Amino acid sequence: MRVALIVAGAGPMYCGACSRDVAMSRLLSSLGHEVSIYPVYTPLKLEDGDGLPLRPLSFGGIGAYLRDTIGWSWSWLDHPRLVQWATGFAIQTHPRDLARMTVSVLKGTNGRHGREMERTAHLVAESSPDVVILPNSMLACMAPALKRQTKARIVCQVQGEDGFIEELPEPWRSEAISLIRKAAPSVDGFVAPSKGYSERMRAFLEIDACSVVAHPVVPDLLPSPLESPLTIGCLSSIRRAKGLDRLVEAMRFLPEMRLLVAGRTLEPAFEQQVRATAPPNVQFLGELSPSQKREFYGRCDLVCLPSRLHESRAIAALEALSHGRPVVASAQGFFTELATFTPAVVTVDAEDPRLLSEAILNLADRPKLSWLGREGCESLCMRFSPHRIGIELNRLLQAESTAVASSGDRA
Repeated sequence: MRVALIVAGAGPMYCGACSRDVAMSRLLSSLGHEVSIYPVYTPLKLEDGDGLPLRPLSFGGIGAYLRDTIGWSWSWLDHPRLVQWATGFAIQTHPRDLARMTVSVLKGTNGRHGREMERTAHLVAESSPDVVILPNSMLACMAPALKRQTKARIVCQVQGEDGFIEELPEPWRSEAISLIRKAAPSVDGFVAPSKGYSERMRAFLEIDACSVVAHPVVPDLLPSPLESPLTIGCLSSIRRAKGLDRLVEAMRFLPEMRLLVAGRTLEPAFEQQVRATAPPNVQFLGELSPSQKREFYGRCDLVCLPSRLHESRAIAALEALSHGRPVVASAQGFFTELATFTPAVVTVDAEDPRLLSEAILNLADRPKLSWLGREGCESLCMRFSPHRIGIELNRLLQAESTAVASSGDRA
């Protein structure tokens, strides 16, 4: 089967959604499918992109921005080096700053970005795909153009974009929700990375069904750290929504422990505020490459993820568990699902620094942490093994392929 995977780049940062999409691409290829990857907005930031079937960038971020602000753009602005250079400076992407462009994109071919969408659909059509996979429901508006030019079935992932839309200021927020719901029927099938998020997006998009295909996890159990003091790790983008301020405040109740903070700064003012109030046992490491993550987890006894968001993927939690590191996380989103699978995930009201510190203290025993780490790695990697996820993904695509054949017979 020929599969076209459209992936939305995240500019200068390593991104969880991109990581999931790349993993999906490799999994599809291992199942014998012919995969083509089409980056949109920005080139993908990958540490190891060797062998990936990457096609040229389309719907580039610079051109999309200019089309929205002054009404014109040129295709040469999509050159990957130019876009990569420009997005190196664009680290603040708060919804309020992108509200107008978001609504314009959601209008599809009837909006100011219709030409870019048609051009992207034409590029995708060159690989004659049987199935096209969109990266998120904010690009569901591309489905009509893709169907006209490819005749393929359209599968759309949902990966947390509802949180972005909910943060848009009015009147853009209401218009965006209306437009995304209007575009949803053009998609043949939606897929979420977790059961709870599937249900959440069914309500948000007002759709009848949303399949679930989780992120695959490969076990890589690391030895327990030997260094003192006991070390907590937090790996996430640095912005208020991820709750780092609550964890840093909790460290005041844990003076005998150390906190290592890693991740790209998306809200510089927020980071400065957190740094100014951080106790001496908090250390900031900056953004990590995928290869540096393994060393980071090797230094940690456990991982804390106090996000204020209803996390849909929780990839950092899955990574921590795959390395044998227990997780303390906020009691919402996919974290609560993970906690039902294994005692290695403990959820708590992360808005209360005292409760957060108590949850960490309850685990502060290295033999206990070691046991939990082994159990978490075993149970999660069994449930989210590439083999099992591959079967689920293949079943989904085979169903869409059968639907293509059936519609062709009727025609």
